[in-house]
Amino acid sequence: MARPTAVNKQARTTAERVATAREEQAWEPGGMSNAVSVPYDPLLTIEQVSDWLGIPKGTLYQWRSRAQGPRAIKVEGGLRYRRSEVDAYLDRHTDSRGA
Repeated sequence: MARPTAVNKQARTTAERVATAREEQAWEPGGMSNAVSVPYDPLLTIEQVSDWLGIPKGTLYQWRSRAQGPRAIKVEGGLRYRRSEVDAYLDRHTDSRGA
C-alpha cells in the first residue's frame, strides 16, 4: 500500500471538515433546509438499563449472548441501548391483563 501523500492527507482532512460542518448544521434549528429531522433517541449505558429495569448487569450480558432482552449496540467496546429499544422490549413483555 502506498504511503499517503500530503495532497491525500489534505483532501481527507477537508472532506472530514465538510462532513462535520454538515452534521452540525443538520442539528441546529433552522440548519440545513434539506436535512431530515430525526427524533432524539438517547443511548443508555448498561448500568443505566440495569438500574432502570432493576436487574443485574450480568443478566443483560446473558440476554445479549442468548439473543434475548432489548437489542444492544456495541459502541467503542461498550454496550449501549436505545431508549426506544428498551421501551419496545417492555411493551412486548407487559402483562395484558388488567390490574
